[in-house]
Amino acid sequence: RGGARGGGGEGRGGGGGGRGEGGGGGVRPKVDLKGVSLDVVGNGIPVVTMDATSPLHENASWMLQTALDSVNKADSLYEYCQDAAVELECRRLGLSSEEIALVRVKQEGLQDVKAVGTTGKRSVMLAVTIALLMHTETPMKPLWQELKAYKLDQMFLALVQSTEAPAKREGRSRGGGEQRSRDRGRDRGGGSNDRGSLEKSQSKDDRRGAGRSPDGRAGGKGKGGEAGGGGGGRSGGGGSTGSD
Repeated sequence: RGGARGGGGEGRGGGGGGRGEGGGGGVRPKVDLKGVSLDVVGNGIPVVTMDATSPLHENASWMLQTALDSVNKADSLYEYCQDAAVELECRRLGLSSEEIALVRVKQEGLQDVKAVGTTGKRSVMLAVTIALLMHTETPMKPLWQELKAYKLDQMFLALVQSTEAPAKREGRSRGGGEQRSRDRGRDRGGGSNDRGSLEKSQSKDDRRGAGRSPDGRAGGKGKGGEAGGGGGGRSGGGGSTGSD
């Protein structure tokens, strides 16, 4: 049965372009990438068909666990559900009722996140992971780090971006560059503060030296000179206290 499903998935992939171009029933164009076919139906619900030859096939379970930050079994993180409208859209893709595995995330606060897998549990797990990225604002840095370690990040990014509006897609691609730009801005700001501190320090030294002659001795003679020197010292001390 699994083999038959896999074969059906490949057949649907070949006809995906025609259905996508038709645009009926809220179905978006199909994406085919290295053994994974992705449609989006309804209100942003990914429909995944995945062949066992896909690099993502054997990694689907830990990807979902990492996305939800859970150590529980991947297939315990979602539950099967029914939605007549979603099932209708899936049937318009040429799927049979037996092939449509519609699920939703169990985790509290995420139960509105739904996804469809058509070729077994691993396709469901991948679909749920994609749905989480589509419908939550969580960066999921651990997931992207692990994907990069396995050299799967670019492939998965291409799948996720195919579901997004152009503006959001561009933002996701440039995210790292914007962060680096902010870091450089903070560095430049720090340099400005250092220059400001240096200027204040120089200004303080100028005030302290205002009552002295070029050879460094305090200005004035006798008691007047001592008083002048003392006054200068207090003034300098007061300036120091004010700066501190």
